[in-house]
Amino acid sequence: NGEPQIAPVEDVIAMLDIADRVDGHNFTGFDGLALAWHHPDLVDWNRLAPKIRDTELIARQVKPPRSREAGHSADRYGLDAVAAEMGLPGKTDDLKRLARRHGGYGLIPQDDPEYRSYLEGDLRATAAVSDGV
Repeated sequence: NGEPQIAPVEDVIAMLDIADRVDGHNFTGFDGLALAWHHPDLVDWNRLAPKIRDTELIARQVKPPRSREAGHSADRYGLDAVAAEMGLPGKTDDLKRLARRHGGYGLIPQDDPEYRSYLEGDLRATAAVSDGV
């Protein structure tokens, strides 16, 4: 039907394994680690890690964090904040709002149109930031 499909996690991991490069925002701090933690039999972190281009880490290198002791604790490195700083569109929805509406992150139906829109917006924002850094 031409619409993006949500692949089983095993297929996603197989795609990551054959990819030359994996772009992601905070991939080394959350997504990649979560995959490795929950699927240690499928994810070879030592093979995957060198292929990762983590745009949050790049943003932190370009504009290092300020000292938290100085009272500047606001997180400036989320995908939306980094995209805005670069003059790029950010995400299209708020995942926390969707989780509250459905009673939790794990309870959001994968076919919910707003969830699908959020995922597609997240991918577009990540790609734009990765292309821009």
